[in-house]
Amino acid sequence: MPAAPPLESRGIGTVDARFLTEGAILAALHDVIAAAGNGDSIEVIARAIGDRGIVDAMLLAAARGAHLRILLDPVLPNTRAAAGELVHNAAGNVEVRWQSTGQTQARYALIRHRNDVWLDLGSAKAWSRAAAYSDHADESKEAYWRYRLTEATGLGMF
Repeated sequence: MPAAPPLESRGIGTVDARFLTEGAILAALHDVIAAAGNGDSIEVIARAIGDRGIVDAMLLAAARGAHLRILLDPVLPNTRAAAGELVHNAAGNVEVRWQSTGQTQARYALIRHRNDVWLDLGSAKAWSRAAAYSDHADESKEAYWRYRLTEATGLGMF
């Protein structure tokens, strides 16, 4: 895939659209989250989250003042543990909600960074129908360490 055009060549109304493989999407998502800070917003809908690089990038973005809204599937224990880590270690800048039972498996990431918007589109947004974080939270040490172990062994999911 060609590289993104240089920032100085972009202007109002320009679009940089690329089709990427899953690995390239994960790398690009990590990079754009890692660049987020004060005044930026990150919205993610995913079935699972647990990639250590993504979780760390989200925590650091929240620490720099970015606001995160994350919608996840409550069925996966590792996802609940990762969500707990984000909620409790992000200085109030992370909101987590859970997809409702039978809800379409939407997947997307939307990052607003200064004058740029980065979008990985999978399906329509469903935030308003989602369950509150506390409805499916699992903040047990067992869930946390199971999530960390599966991530460390490469069995974790984003």
